[in-house]
Amino acid sequence: SVTDINQVDIIADFSPAEDTIGLTEGQDATNVILTTATLGGFSGTLIQFAAPPPANAQDPAQPPFLLGFVANASPGDVASRIVTITDFV
Repeated sequence: SVTDINQVDIIADFSPAEDTIGLTEGQDATNVILTTATLGGFSGTLIQFAAPPPANAQDPAQPPFLLGFVANASPGDVASRIVTITDFV
């Protein structure tokens, strides 16, 4: 994750009918906030942790941790496609 929106990873070809977004380290859809945003001239959905990720939990005063930006997708499109990945190697 990053704290600067200009450094966030961009998912440019997301298809809600085909794609999923996987979260690791026991995180699930309840651990993220999805907001409408504009980045690089594209509308889409910004994904960020609702609270500091586990590695930074000791410092809740940290800025928002941004996970990614999904271009041309609404928060509703993204919300239904977030999955928890277990046994990620």
